[in-house]
Amino acid sequence: MYGCPLDITSKNFLLLFEGALYFGVETLLLQCKSWLFKVASFSDHGRLQIELGDLIHIWSFSLGHAIDFVQQLCEGYLARNFMSAIPSKCFKDVPYDMLLTCVKHPDLTVESEMHLADALLTWIDANIEMLKSSSETECDFRDILQQIRISLLPLWFAAGKRRSYFSELADTSIDSIFRLIEATSGGSRNILNDGDSCQLRIRFSEYSKRVDLSCCPQITSAILFQSLLPFRDLLLKENGKEFLSNLEHDKFQPSQKLLQNLPSLAVQEVDISKCPRLHLNTAIECFSQSFPSLKTLKAAHLLNFKTTTLHRLVQNCPLVSEVDLALDIDPLVSSEACVASSSPLQPGCSSIHHGSSATVYSKMKPSLSNIRKLTLEGRNELSGASLLCLSVYSNP
Repeated sequence: MYGCPLDITSKNFLLLFEGALYFGVETLLLQCKSWLFKVASFSDHGRLQIELGDLIHIWSFSLGHAIDFVQQLCEGYLARNFMSAIPSKCFKDVPYDMLLTCVKHPDLTVESEMHLADALLTWIDANIEMLKSSSETECDFRDILQQIRISLLPLWFAAGKRRSYFSELADTSIDSIFRLIEATSGGSRNILNDGDSCQLRIRFSEYSKRVDLSCCPQITSAILFQSLLPFRDLLLKENGKEFLSNLEHDKFQPSQKLLQNLPSLAVQEVDISKCPRLHLNTAIECFSQSFPSLKTLKAAHLLNFKTTTLHRLVQNCPLVSEVDLALDIDPLVSSEACVASSSPLQPGCSSIHHGSSATVYSKMKPSLSNIRKLTLEGRNELSGASLLCLSVYSNP
């Protein structure tokens, strides 16, 4: 009231905000609003600026007093920092309406559909008695599960839920995954029709730092590409259904015009391990356009790898410092199968460990590669010449 310096935190925000409303202290109200706008727009993977318990109390207060802008800021903050909120012991206390709105929010940021599904199933399991006691909420319980894009779940995850309380959801997911694999294998029908296109869009947001698509045999280059392309561009600029129909083919190659329409996101790590239907060349083209900050690529257990593919990755994604291209190996083969150094590979002193093969040295032009760790475990198909090619990338 007298203009004294004030340190607003998530612990005292609600007390100060409620007091400012009660006494009509406009200056304090403005300070509280400014603080909340600033903090709620922040996204920090690994740490919440507003502790989840405090966020729940602020949201509940704004709901009870019809303060819409505070309520919306809280929902947006939870959506952008969803992965950081999941491990919190307060996650089970998130009100249902707040959770549902968050899951539907356009800024929802999760590493994979599996993480979202697991979080929702855990929340429901912790609140099942409350849900059973309310017929109205029981209906909503089904509504929140419908937000999961079950066709994009890892097959092992869906199979693991078949004997649980959520067996019906698991069975539907498994059927959907196999239908998707069958459809893309035969190319007999358009899997990305108007009814399925939203459900087959991988969740990307401008706040995504890590994307995990591993163990999803149904993921194809087409699904990856159409998930990145703005939906309005997909339908309006590229002949609608005809373009969607062409996307189902595994050998789909996007034009440069379409690649230029892809958004630029902050993704730093991508895991596409055990995605056998995802073609690396097309994926790398997409990554180079949409993930300029990409530093780690995990593509283990993929058979369609070529040395030229890695060369393309280095050229198109210059910040990449760690690449995993391992295959299943014989346990007798040495585990020394990667490049590992404290600094980027330097000309004249470049090394690659490949199974039990010897270290390769070469004197070449200055390296363009920032790769610090390259895992080729089990790649016995690589020749000495290939290893030499991989050791240092130079100007053409």
